[in-house]
Amino acid sequence: MAVPLIISYSSASLIVTSNTQYNTSTPSIPYAEGVALIGIPLLTLAVALLQVVIALSGMWAVTILTWSSSLFNFTAVLVHHTQLTPDTLWCMCCVSDLDMDGGPAKPSEIQPFAWHAHPSIQKVVIFLWVIIAACIEWAALITGKSHKDHYAIPITWSFLPNRLSS
Repeated sequence: MAVPLIISYSSASLIVTSNTQYNTSTPSIPYAEGVALIGIPLLTLAVALLQVVIALSGMWAVTILTWSSSLFNFTAVLVHHTQLTPDTLWCMCCVSDLDMDGGPAKPSEIQPFAWHAHPSIQKVVIFLWVIIAACIEWAALITGKSHKDHYAIPITWSFLPNRLSS
């Protein structure tokens, strides 16, 4: 879900750009400007919006019992609609007690860290730090590239920028 969201945000800003043509005799001076639409970001935005339509149609077709994020409210709603029935010999155990048999359990005095509770939590945390490091490297690469290119024409964010005359 995060990838289509990132694609839709980034592609929306890349669809409209300035169309600059350069003179062949003096390539550093543009002589015509206008607005151009780029097809690939427009196509990716359309795909992302199609996924939004699919998700909304799925939400429309399913009966949602509650929108609350509270586990207590969600459990009460499931019990009320008889989709969850309490079991007399089971209790809520820690995630690290997966191999424990059913029945009452004495609560632990200290709750273990999430890092030690399940191996998948370690993978998720490591993946998040790798993403952060990759974003920092990407920003450094782009910043370094833009500082090396001294002769580049400054990019304007206006839809109709002023014409540059020779």
